[in-house]
Amino acid sequence: MKSLKPKNVLIDNVAIRRRIAGEHDIELTPREGHRMSENDAQYLQVPATANERLSQLHAAYAAAKSESDEATARLKLITDGIKAELQTLAPGEEELTLSGDDGPTLTLVRSETWRFDSKRFKTEDPENYVRYATKGESWTLKAVKGGASE
Repeated sequence: MKSLKPKNVLIDNVAIRRRIAGEHDIELTPREGHRMSENDAQYLQVPATANERLSQLHAAYAAAKSESDEATARLKLITDGIKAELQTLAPGEEELTLSGDDGPTLTLVRSETWRFDSKRFKTEDPENYVRYATKGESWTLKAVKGGASE
């Protein structure tokens, strides 16, 4: 099967990163576990001291992320528990409402979903996949394993 990704994307990204690093006196380093070469993706290593606001946000990140993760996990346990209890009390019902003085009124509704298997479509019919695929972009911020103050 042919690769559907343009070959020059990596080289263009490396060239762009090198230009930006040079303009802003920022260190360009290889990804962890890779040697620096033309073919390896590289990223800009920006020091947290680049500006005061970035430094403050960076310092607050670990605690806020930890609190958020703990709250998300706790909410999932509570939500899953409520769903299980409601379904046990009224098996077969497709819409249930929980009300009381101890919390907000909650509704549990059963829904059926259909999803398109894009991975399978790409594998089984790559030419049509390319015709209908649209390019998107997103940014993800995550802590680097083994980094300082992980």
